[in-house]
Amino acid sequence: MVNNMTSQIAILLTFVAGVCTTSTTENPYENRTVCYKYVGCFNNLPPFDNAAYDLPRSPEEIGTEFLLFTQRNPTNPDRLDYVSQSSVVSSQFQSSVQTKIIIHGFANTVKTTWLYNMKDAFLTKGDYNVIVVAWGAGAAAPDYNQAVSNTRMVATQTRLIIEGLVQAGGRLADIHLIGHSLGAHTAGSTGRQMGGKVGRITGLDPAEPAFENHPEGVRIDPSDAVFVDIIHTNGAPIRRGGAGLMQASGHVDFYVNGGERQPGCPNLVTGTFEQLFSKNVSGAVLAASCSHGRSHEYFTESIMTDCPFTAYPCDNYVKFSSGGCSTCGMAGCSQLGLNADVNSGRGKMFLDTLSMAPFCGYHYLVTVVIGTHDAIGQLLLTVHGNVGQTHLIPVTGSGESLRAGMPHSKVVVLERRFTDINSVDVLYKKKRGFLFGWGGAPNDISLTSVTIEKIRANNKFTFCMGSLRFSDGVSVTTTQRSATGTC
Repeated sequence: MVNNMTSQIAILLTFVAGVCTTSTTENPYENRTVCYKYVGCFNNLPPFDNAAYDLPRSPEEIGTEFLLFTQRNPTNPDRLDYVSQSSVVSSQFQSSVQTKIIIHGFANTVKTTWLYNMKDAFLTKGDYNVIVVAWGAGAAAPDYNQAVSNTRMVATQTRLIIEGLVQAGGRLADIHLIGHSLGAHTAGSTGRQMGGKVGRITGLDPAEPAFENHPEGVRIDPSDAVFVDIIHTNGAPIRRGGAGLMQASGHVDFYVNGGERQPGCPNLVTGTFEQLFSKNVSGAVLAASCSHGRSHEYFTESIMTDCPFTAYPCDNYVKFSSGGCSTCGMAGCSQLGLNADVNSGRGKMFLDTLSMAPFCGYHYLVTVVIGTHDAIGQLLLTVHGNVGQTHLIPVTGSGESLRAGMPHSKVVVLERRFTDINSVDVLYKKKRGFLFGWGGAPNDISLTSVTIEKIRANNKFTFCMGSLRFSDGVSVTTTQRSATGTC
């Protein structure tokens, strides 16, 4: 963790020292086209003016590598060359199995760990061709605009590789492109060049700067493949540390923990860039964001876990969090990750995760009914049942107004699937006053009931509080479970 933090800070300092706000293409308004052998020509006419008119660098400068791993060569890759069909024919490529193509984003390189974590998960799961696309020189910080432009070159090279795989007997339906950040748009561009006929593209928190609200011909969109699924994890505004695209961009879009930022991630950049820069903070934020990287962590976990990462159709996260979308409806639910394409759900999907790995959990709806007087503060629960106990779970906000007689409902995610719950610990933390904690909210609270219900199941457990009062900072256990579900 320390090394990761150090590398993030180093990238930030690099960005501060060399902020790039203009095009690096000489005379951008005049030099609108550049051509390279094998890959063709590129211009900076609209809609490809989204990178401050930068044109893609040459294949030699970008240095894209295509590394093929299979169960027969899980650690020593075959190097594929888009200008040499013999590199495919002589490799371990198998035309009879699915091909997973993993593409990194900004400020990553061939040495980036998550690429190989995902590769290893696939090869442990089954017999796949796994191709790691590494374009570190073309994705290098601090020049984000140039990296945006270079995605077009990498996409063209990837398309040529896929054409070579098809020539060797592979099927477009068996091609699955998985791209993170700028890699997501690279995957989309690759699919677009192939007429949207590749089987699947997964966008892992597609990069927002230079893409949001731009035409579909520039950014990843549903027409790029037969099935496009998007995982949103860091779609907060750039000035608040966001790096990813919140715009719905696939056949199914997963908004994890609301899609803006992830639990357990520090806000490394919140406020910092607003003070340092008035514009063009894009590259540094992308490189430094923990939430941005959670998208590939979630997907990698989904490959191996039996936990389903179930997601629910909903209009927005507020409605989902308050329990307003606890069914699959007519459209159906879905599962984030590897199995998204075998589920019927389409459109916007919402789910929550735990704050540390393993991230997948089980959704429950908790409803707390406040007792005889108002309070201001936070309520937290620990659940005890047939599979042990949970961590301490917040079921209200930290300074929430808790009105007498009113229910407060919240969807929470538990690390275990409980079929029986026998007791609940309740902790009340009052809102502190401004003067050394004096004043503020009442020192205690009473509750009428606590109900815990497994979403999409008949498991519902109601605990009656009776005359119990909960003092500030003191955890109290109740075992008085209602046989009828009412108190």
